[in-house]
This record gives sequence, C-alpha cells and structure tokens, in this order.
Amino acid sequence: MEAFSHTDVTDSVKTNESLRGRDLLDSLIEICYKKDILLTKDALEYILMNTSKGETILSILNKYESSIITRKNIEEEIESIKKELEERVKIIRASMYYEAKNYNVKIERIWELNTSYESKTTVQNFADYFNDRYNKIRSLLLQRNGVKNVMTIDALLNKKVRENEVMLIVMIRDKILYNNGFLKFIVEDQTGEIEAIPKDEIRQQAENIVEDDVLALKGKLNGNRKFIFDEILYPDVPFRGNDEIAKLDAPLTAAFISDLHFGSKKFLREIMDRFFKWLKSGDEWASKLKFLFILGDNVDGIGIYPEQPNELEIANIYDQYKAFEDFLLKIPEHINVVVIPGNHDAVRLAEPQPPLNEKLMPEAVKAENIFFETNPSLLGLSSGDNDLVKVLLYHGYSFNSIIDALAEIRKVARDKPAVVMRELLKRRHLAPIYGSTLIAPKHIDMHVIDIIPDIFASGDLHSHDVSNYKGTTLISSSTWQDQTAFQDRVGHVANPGKVTVVDLHTRHYKVYNFYEK
Repeated sequence: MEAFSHTDVTDSVKTNESLRGRDLLDSLIEICYKKDILLTKDALEYILMNTSKGETILSILNKYESSIITRKNIEEEIESIKKELEERVKIIRASMYYEAKNYNVKIERIWELNTSYESKTTVQNFADYFNDRYNKIRSLLLQRNGVKNVMTIDALLNKKVRENEVMLIVMIRDKILYNNGFLKFIVEDQTGEIEAIPKDEIRQQAENIVEDDVLALKGKLNGNRKFIFDEILYPDVPFRGNDEIAKLDAPLTAAFISDLHFGSKKFLREIMDRFFKWLKSGDEWASKLKFLFILGDNVDGIGIYPEQPNELEIANIYDQYKAFEDFLLKIPEHINVVVIPGNHDAVRLAEPQPPLNEKLMPEAVKAENIFFETNPSLLGLSSGDNDLVKVLLYHGYSFNSIIDALAEIRKVARDKPAVVMRELLKRRHLAPIYGSTLIAPKHIDMHVIDIIPDIFASGDLHSHDVSNYKGTTLISSSTWQDQTAFQDRVGHVANPGKVTVVDLHTRHYKVYNFYEK
C-alpha cells in the first residue's frame, strides 16, 4: 500500500492550490504532522478532489492518531456523519411541530384513594374492609341479567318450603378439595354461612372459584342443609358495542410502559435511547402523543430480593431515582407523563401505594406535565367537555397469586398477562385473594373495580400483551430490564422494549418493538 507522509502532502498539493484555500492546506499538513498520520494515495486524491468537504475531512483526521488513512476510511466516516446529520434534522423538524401541541387536555382523578397509614390495625378494620367489598360487589351483581330470586343464607336456612331454586350472593370463605376429588366451599354473607357443593356438570367451572371471591350461586338446599348449586355468576363487566366505546374528540395517542428498573445492571439503556428518538421523531403516532403512562417498578430498588446487590449498577436508592428523574425531565413538555409506583419502588409496599414524593423526585414533582399517582389509580382523560376515556392503572403485584390459584390459565398467563386481567375484570377486583398483595386495611376496599375502565393497564410480569375484553383495552406493559438471575429463579421471562400506543380518537392500538435491532 502506497502511503504519503506530511511532506508528500505538501509536495502533492502545490499544483492543486487553486482548488482550496491556503488555510485549509496548512491545516491538513499540520494535522498529518502532529498526529503522525499517513495518507494513502487514493485518500490524498479523494481529498484534493473534494475540497468542498475540507472542513469535514479535517475533523475526521483529527480523530486518528498514528494511523494510515485510506479513502475508504474517509468515505465511511463521511457517510456516518451524513446519517447522523439526517437523524438530527429529522428530530429538529419533528420538534418544531408536534400535532399533540395543538390540543389542551385534562386529567382527573376518578378514584380519590386515601393512602394514609393507620399505625394501629384492629379486627374491626378487617371486618369493615371485607364488608365493604361484599356490599359493593353485591350491588354490581344485582345489576346483572340472570341474578334473581336472591335470598340471604339466614332466610334460606329458615325457609319452610325449599323446592324452588334460589340465588345466594356470597363471599367464598374457604375452598376445600379432598384427596378423593370431592370439592366443597364454605360460603358466607352478612347473615350466616353454609356449605356449598357444585353439581358435577359445573365442577370444572367451580374449580376456578378462588377464596374471597364475591359471586352469585344458583341452587337448592338439600336435606342435609347443604346448598347444591348448578350455576355461577360473577359480577363481570357488561359487553359494550362499538357505538359505546369511549373515545376522545381530539386525534391524540397514549403510550404505556412499565418496569424500567433504573439502577439495574440489566437496564436496557440503548433500547430506551431508541424510544426517546421515537418520541422526537416524525412518526405519525409519536407526533400525536399526549400521554405517557409509566406503571411502576421505576427503579430496581434496594433489598428487594436476595443477592440483588450483585445485579445493581447503582447501589444508592436516591441515585437510582436521580437517573429516573433525569429520564422524566427529558420527555417533551407537551406530553403528560403519569407515574405510579410498584413493589420495587421506595414507598410503602401495602396497597394502595402512595405516589412517589418530593424526597425521591425533588425536581420532577415541580414539572407541570408530570403526575405522580397512587397504585392503583383510575384517571379520566378528556380533550373537551363531552369526551372522557377512563384509564385504570395497576402495577399488578397480585397477578402471580391469581395465576397460581387458577389452573385453567396457569400455563399461559405469564406470557399472556391479559388473561389474568380478564379474570380481574370478571371478578371486579384487582386482588380478589386476600394475601395476594399486602393491603393497608381501612373501612373500604380500594381494589374493587366499581367503575368500568375503558383502558386497563398493568405491568410487573415483565411480559407484554394487549387485547380487548368487552370494550375494555387490556395492556400489560413491557419491561426495560433484560433477563436477570432472579427472574430465572421465579419463572419470569423478560419480553422487553415493547410500547403499546393507543389512538384515543379511534381506540385502535399499535405496538412498537424497540428491542429488535
């Protein structure tokens, strides 16, 4: 390979000085001399033939040290600079015009959850909690088609004529499966309790009943004063047709992400950078983006599970939140960002969890476009006086207990979490099994889904899923943490980098995969 030193450069360009200014020539010689750079013949010829790119070529040569530079080296660097410039121009153009900027919106809290903590918990707190759940869901059941001839347990046991079928609205106190396969339930209402036994034809359906469910059972009392039932009705949500689907008047979109886990060694920074580029790109759905929902586990936390310190890149909780806060403050200000906590966040684990506070997020709490909400939350989005889309946000810590309790969904639910979310809507409760998540017992049960959401969004399982159930869009948001050793042990398989974006004007949705290169 024939190469030229700085002396050769001087001799070669003397006959070409008319092609370039003397300052550019001097700079080229100086760089080659100081950096000990040798130019191949084709590189030198390329430079002399492209004097209009002189400044760019000089900046390229400045990056090298004691190197032989070929024409191919220079051309590849110029092409890389060109692509980077095009990307910058695209971002600048997009930032000059976001369609979402043209619309004002409102976010209202439909659920005003009281997250204050009572240091002294009494038996009465729990009694009030379960009574409130029973009464709320009983009211929902009474609105269902097919729920009729409802009696209390006390009235049934004292009824003289028992030939007719009746309905009991009960809470499942105990589910008992004997070694011989016999299944029975101890059920109760506010007047008493009774044994309830499913008929053989609905035995499989009855196996999906879980403890603490509130539901309606249709059947008869037998001679042994046991209730034999042949029909099960859950409170469920009613079916809604297309003309009943809630939409915004304005052509705006909302994106849903979760489980960022800032501070983890497995945090996918490169994937998040791609998401940021999309936020500022000319993409049609990004330009209409008005809401970004972040559904908990915002940081990896400290002391969440054994051996976690070995998997942390940032070992200080406040530094983890500083990284998360920096992320939030870079989001364009026309996007309304809603954040709820999860079980890795540094707030009380018992639900409802309070919002992240100024101690953790001192700058972000001041931002007008960032909203810190409780877990769970039910919010109303509107762009005018006559539109409202209700969004239920729940991190999803109860999901694993539901999956373990329901054999019917156990094999698929961790990969398809929308299956779990359907079960919760059917039961009208976010954590139907007591103990599936820690609770802060008060006089009311704040997990009852007494208002039907238009969008139900969750996280926690590190998977991704989106579907529709009777007019409600179900979104299990993807993680931004790659597979960890702890996830291997508990059976979570990460499905990272996916973002569900919902068009709130049409209620169609689109999934962007930032994990795939």
